[in-house]
Amino acid sequence: LDRVPADDRDASYWLLVAICLRELHRYEEAFEAAGTSLAIQSSLKAQLLFADLHSIIDPFSPQSLRVYQRAVLAFPASRLARFKLALALVKKGHPDAAAEQVKAGRLLCAELWRGDEGGGAEELDAMLLLEDGNAAQAVSRMDVLLRNYRERGGDEKGLAELLALRGVVLERMDDRVGARRDYLKALRVDAKCEEALYNLGCLLINEQEWRAAKDALDKALVLRPMNEFALLNRSVVFYHLKNPAEALKDLDKVISLKPKLGHAFLN
Repeated sequence: LDRVPADDRDASYWLLVAICLRELHRYEEAFEAAGTSLAIQSSLKAQLLFADLHSIIDPFSPQSLRVYQRAVLAFPASRLARFKLALALVKKGHPDAAAEQVKAGRLLCAELWRGDEGGGAEELDAMLLLEDGNAAQAVSRMDVLLRNYRERGGDEKGLAELLALRGVVLERMDDRVGARRDYLKALRVDAKCEEALYNLGCLLINEQEWRAAKDALDKALVLRPMNEFALLNRSVVFYHLKNPAEALKDLDKVISLKPKLGHAFLN
């Protein structure tokens, strides 16, 4: 890609660069490349990749939700754009608004919603059930989704992410044994599954397994060094490992990233 002449670097070129950088976990550079692609020519794929990267870099910013909303406004007939927005709405604590996007997506093309990307709808339905307090139903939905994903021969990265998500659902049900099992399964499938590493680290903190928690969070931070919540949690681990100097270093990083994050000052 670097050998492509500057005059030939069109929107498709920068989109491909962004995709490659994302797979290398170089998210900030990927975000910049996706933005360059959009500046040259707007496309659904670039718009959604730009939004996905924004949510990875700054997951708790209201701006990340607005980026998905812009994608839906730009491509209102896109079922995938509505699904992505719905997923972001769930994560931001707006399940009712997410349900409206799911409904709109199904009305746009009910058959497609159950087709190749049907797993996405199933995943979202599971998250909505969890938010509504129907954790047992959410686990059942995730079980079906995982079975279908395996039967379809889905890739390892996607399988690891689904296992990590079921682990989150199980942890919300206070089934820490089941959650740990799923996080470890996810990591056996994909050792670089950031969701599994981060959530396993947090679970191990609750179990007071400080060294194992540090190992998991260290690996999560290799994949995304600017993950302020991984840094925040690792500072707690360092404190319990009698290493306050390293704890303070992590907290200083968090404060530099998120000056208004109260938990960092409290810690």
